[in-house]
Amino acid sequence: KQTFGTMIDFLNSQKRLATTDYEMTNMNGRKRYWSAPDRDKILDAVKKELTKNGKIKMTERMEEEIPYLIEEKTKIHKAAIQREGANFQIQSVNADFSKNSMAVIRKEFKKRHYDGRMYNMVYDEIVTDHDEATAQEAHDLKMKIMCDEANKMLKHVPMQVEGHLSHVWTK
Repeated sequence: KQTFGTMIDFLNSQKRLATTDYEMTNMNGRKRYWSAPDRDKILDAVKKELTKNGKIKMTERMEEEIPYLIEEKTKIHKAAIQREGANFQIQSVNADFSKNSMAVIRKEFKKRHYDGRMYNMVYDEIVTDHDEATAQEAHDLKMKIMCDEANKMLKHVPMQVEGHLSHVWTK
């Protein structure tokens, strides 16, 4: 329960940071920038929506709705940034250790002369193809490398890797 609360607090702090500074840096130096809501651009968008891109005339009732619509669009814009900010630290570090894993896997597979190749990466999944003679050994090495690379960055959160061998790529 304490860990869950700590994680929620962390994610909320990242949301606030994203909409305060409109930029973040992860533990490896990767940067992410967002554009702050631009009131003039939002006003233009609202007016275009209300007048169907200038096809209908702006009415007094439409004019009265403008402040509310600007506020709503600003909230939507900030909510999107908050979601991205909460996810950035986790997803960007995951991408960092996944990419590092790919580099080490390639190097180690070449060094061992494995007849195989890496042909896909989906989020934190690295898909490889191997000759059956070395498939199990290569698979085990790949999983070890992925775990080692993750643990190099996340020293206080022990990582585990799941994987399997198959004749076809499956989820």
